[in-house]
Amino acid sequence: MEYSQMLFNYSWGTQDSFWLRGVFRFSYKIEDLVLANRYRLSLQFDSCFESSQPCSQSVTILDKVELPKVVCDWKQDYQIQEFSVDQWKQKKSFKAATLAEYEVSQLLEETRLGFYLKDTQCIIPTGSSKWKNECPSPISPGVLDGPIHCHISTECTSVDCCVKDEITQRNYNIYLTIDPCDFKLTIGAEKYTFTQSLLDFKWKSQYLFEMEGIIRMSIDVEDLPGQGVYIVSVNSSICWDYNSTCDYSVKIFENIQLPKPKCNFNKDYLTTVQFHIEATHQVFEQNYILPVGESSC
Repeated sequence: MEYSQMLFNYSWGTQDSFWLRGVFRFSYKIEDLVLANRYRLSLQFDSCFESSQPCSQSVTILDKVELPKVVCDWKQDYQIQEFSVDQWKQKKSFKAATLAEYEVSQLLEETRLGFYLKDTQCIIPTGSSKWKNECPSPISPGVLDGPIHCHISTECTSVDCCVKDEITQRNYNIYLTIDPCDFKLTIGAEKYTFTQSLLDFKWKSQYLFEMEGIIRMSIDVEDLPGQGVYIVSVNSSICWDYNSTCDYSVKIFENIQLPKPKCNFNKDYLTTVQFHIEATHQVFEQNYILPVGESSC
């Protein structure tokens, strides 16, 4: 028996458990220490052979142990090595040119793309325009080819696209955000997201992002602080064969100047923290407000 759970919508810090026929029981709590880049894990194991009696054995395996997060690679290779969708269809004896719905489900399951899909597909609007540009500064993003629609936000340094894949007959959401105020870059596809600090970001270097080897993005960003802009290039591809030309490829940005938004340094308060101090038999309690983006001493 193996228990797996994706962490996209996981409720951190809650007590959870799973049982094997009621006899072997695991209970655990996982806390996400984001700024420390660690997890805090508590894990207990119980063996209970009688339903009406206390468990015969109880072992604390981990008690609030902090575990470092691994450094993740932006590139995920194919789940099936040297994957080819044509060979996969032959192996499954799927002969129709277009996959049936249950065949698509099998494909998404075996390639693991299905683990990252959002509950609702993004929508490609009908009409001739492939761009929705809400940036108040003049931008000429260029021409988009194929079944894709992209949206540039009012902050100007964020693009969100919806692209249709002909193999699975499904729309996929891909996105990129450069945040000069919080010094971070976010790139992702569906629920699969990476965040990169801009403090150690290698400008004018090509970064490759891949979700299970199939959905790919390449980005190249140059910072021009004196002019208050980024020069950005973004390509996206869908590649169902490791050794062939990608089924679909599009240039979203090609050396486009994106103006940096003005940063708001009067941010709303993030949370209230209570400090409890005991001294000379007197207790003082005070609430302090921690602004977003500031660290506490």
